[in-house]
Amino acid sequence: MGRFDSGVSHGTRHTYANILIGRGESLVYVKEQMGHSSIKVTVDTYGQLIPGANKSPADRLDSILAQPDASQAQAKQNGVATDDRNPVSTLVELRGFEPLTS
Repeated sequence: MGRFDSGVSHGTRHTYANILIGRGESLVYVKEQMGHSSIKVTVDTYGQLIPGANKSPADRLDSILAQPDASQAQAKQNGVATDDRNPVSTLVELRGFEPLTS
């Protein structure tokens, strides 16, 4: 499909963008098809249509913390130091700009 003509009705354009996103097309492609000036316009307009986009980061964190043993095992496997008493420590690597101190 070629770029969608901006002369058609708003509803038709919106439906076309919905179909593209529903088919799994990238937002960059949708941006090009809609003729938006920036990806921000596309995300602000259609971002809520992306499957899973409305799942909050807190929900994702809850699912990670619900299985701390698996997270800790994976962290140890990746060479990240963990604190078995604190599952959140598996989410944060003990590396950075400052040397570790005890």
